[in-house]
Amino acid sequence: MAKKKKQQQKNIKGNSIKDTLREQSPTRGLSPSLKLRRVEAWYYTLVFIAVGFLIFYPPYFRGLFFSEDMFLYHTFTGLVFILLWIEKIKRREFSFIETPLDWAILAYAGAYLLSLIGAVHIGEAFYGFLKALNYFMIYWMVSQVVRDYRRYEDILRVILASGAGVALIGILAAVGISDYPSAFDPNSIRILSTLQYPNTTAAYLAVISLLGVTLWIREKNPLLKLIYGSCIYLLLLVVLAAFSKGAWVILFVGALLLLIGMPGLYRLKSLYILGLAGVAALATYGKFMAALPVVTQQEPGIALQKLLLGFIIVLAGQAVWDLGIFLQRKWGGRALAAYAASLLILLMLLVIRLPEIPQSAQQILPENLTARFSQIKDTTGTSYSSRMDYAHWGLAIVKDYPLVGAGAGGWNALYHQYQDYLAWTTETHNHFVQVWVEAGTIGFIAFISIWIGFFLALWKIYRGKRERGQATGDSWILNWGTATAALAFGLHAAMDFDLSLGAMAILLWTLFALLNAGSRLEASKEEKRLLQHKPVMNTSLAAILAFMIIIAGSSFSLAHSSAREGNGLLQEISEEQQLQEKEAEILIARSLYQKATQFDPLNADYHAGLAQACALQFIQAVQSKNPMARECYELTRQEIKKAGELGPYSIKLRNNLANLCIGLNDPEGAIEEARWAIRCNPNDINAYEGVIQLALKAVELHLNNKQAEKAAFYAESIVEQNRELQIKKEAIDPVKAAYPYWSGQPLELSPAAQLSLGKAYYLLGQYPEARATIEPLLPMVQDGSWQSPETPAWHLAALYRSGEQEQAEALALGLHSSNPQSAALYRSLLQLQALPAKSEAGK
Repeated sequence: MAKKKKQQQKNIKGNSIKDTLREQSPTRGLSPSLKLRRVEAWYYTLVFIAVGFLIFYPPYFRGLFFSEDMFLYHTFTGLVFILLWIEKIKRREFSFIETPLDWAILAYAGAYLLSLIGAVHIGEAFYGFLKALNYFMIYWMVSQVVRDYRRYEDILRVILASGAGVALIGILAAVGISDYPSAFDPNSIRILSTLQYPNTTAAYLAVISLLGVTLWIREKNPLLKLIYGSCIYLLLLVVLAAFSKGAWVILFVGALLLLIGMPGLYRLKSLYILGLAGVAALATYGKFMAALPVVTQQEPGIALQKLLLGFIIVLAGQAVWDLGIFLQRKWGGRALAAYAASLLILLMLLVIRLPEIPQSAQQILPENLTARFSQIKDTTGTSYSSRMDYAHWGLAIVKDYPLVGAGAGGWNALYHQYQDYLAWTTETHNHFVQVWVEAGTIGFIAFISIWIGFFLALWKIYRGKRERGQATGDSWILNWGTATAALAFGLHAAMDFDLSLGAMAILLWTLFALLNAGSRLEASKEEKRLLQHKPVMNTSLAAILAFMIIIAGSSFSLAHSSAREGNGLLQEISEEQQLQEKEAEILIARSLYQKATQFDPLNADYHAGLAQACALQFIQAVQSKNPMARECYELTRQEIKKAGELGPYSIKLRNNLANLCIGLNDPEGAIEEARWAIRCNPNDINAYEGVIQLALKAVELHLNNKQAEKAAFYAESIVEQNRELQIKKEAIDPVKAAYPYWSGQPLELSPAAQLSLGKAYYLLGQYPEARATIEPLLPMVQDGSWQSPETPAWHLAALYRSGEQEQAEALALGLHSSNPQSAALYRSLLQLQALPAKSEAGK
């Protein structure tokens, strides 16, 4: 009985908890259909927040410029994509590709898929395809979750909040509070913020400031207006502090377009907030930059206090505007006219009574800022001409890869081969050309089609509003503000590499999505009925895309994590002298790199890392006379070959592979890798010198092994390499071979490489050439600017063999007394026989 009673009490307690939860449930008392709609609404809100998160956070991770930062983002995108499709399926709504803009953006991703056919670096090309696919998915999700203009405005708020955060981090980095890497450059005193590149930072914030203006002119809440105005002021301040001429141009063009398209009072409101925030930013800029700790060595708080001036100007300006609106609503247009007249009179009195205003204007615009403004119209500087050259080189690549392109990463792999002078840039600084290089003519057409679809969507919105007599409504203001931001971004992308940063492309594709959503919201019911949905095909395609990007993103992320850990171990091992004590660490590093190559088999660097681990095992096995040495050697050669196939035009990779071949005591392999470095960059003198020095080591090795023909082959290769260098040097325009165009060492052999060339000439029996090559090095040896005790010996030997025996012997007497070892080398060199000419051995 006691047990039964206890069980009844337990049931009563359980029931009471259930009853309590039921009473507190937000769906209590609702009909089943209403409950279902409430749950669907909550789920939709959850999906909307997830999409907003995908838009908000990318700028804070180095703009997702680096592939490893994109990998996790791929996974997140795929998961949210699935969540959205679940929500759509519950609503029995199976639409997928509907508008011309949908098709164009999908075609863009498809073009990058096709680029895998002709990709020069297949791994980078596949990363590029995943990026394009991700952008499509973000675009599509934004288009789907924006079902009314309230959500449209919410997306703009998310973008503005993200931009304000980026601006704030840049400001805090400038004053020394934030330690975000490379967010501030103390040398040039420029704010780079989380994007770590001043031009992109400035363009990004300039575009978002236009969106901020759009939100401000529609807002009725004074507090929200003040927040928007303050954000615009901070954005413009950082745009100035980033010191980017291109961003200033697109800000001006974007603002002009915004004003042109805004109707009636909204045009005046746009002009007012742009002017107000602009004055606040200009008034604060000089004082803030002059108070930075890097300039004054003072506390950060002093610089932060200077920001208050801008906030005060924004607050006062908004109060003036709101008071005018209040007077107009309370007493009509006459009161507003009187108010405006009184403000004008007050302004005139200030000008009359304060003669120092012109002087303060100079303080508002510091000298460095005015000088930078004046450079905007200058098209003779290297900033402009270099971009034209990059585009020219890009179009030359397009001629060789016309249809499907060279794949993502193709520009960075190939551009050195098309240069007429040495310059270093991983991007083309023109996204239109970049797409043409990477995805070929198919990709270029797809990218142009995106802009055509963009204009079609905008026209559809305008036409729909005009037909209903609402062309000046609030929805047009949102759509036009978004359109001007996208146009400004597109303009800057034509002069810089903004869209190479994933975060920037995501922003632009989000703006495209908003315009696409706007066109759907404005579509007539008849147009909506014409859309045909194919549930099975659409859901199947969506599932394939989602799982593809989730699996790839997760797999590549795991691969990168393993490779990074393995690389850390290899660096520690390389610093140790005794490899025998590091056997366990080498095995772990090899295992980690094997895992990396399994999860991402197309990454050349991972295979190179695995080759390095196997090479260390080989060296360790040789030292301990382990029979596993041969197996380790073969595995190393196999991974070196695989890495070279996957990244044939990576200069860094080829140099690493050459070093690995040296570690394997494989001079022929090292020379072949070094020759690839010349193919990668024929304007880099280091590549030529690498081949020359490695070839000389091969000559010495074969001489020691009594293999004269092989030694002759590599000696001849040194001479041939120098001949190619001289041809390349003569083909370069002397103007472009100097600063500011040429970025790096000139195409002149270093003294060490020149001596190696002289040695090759001597060993081949070309004694006059050897003398002419080595003789210019003597003054550097004599004055101590270059230490090379063997140089005089080689010079005297060449002099003797050139027919100047008496002079050579006389100089040798002095050399014997000052440097007996060098004199002994001279005597031994005279005993050498010339190597057989025109040798083909060793090929």
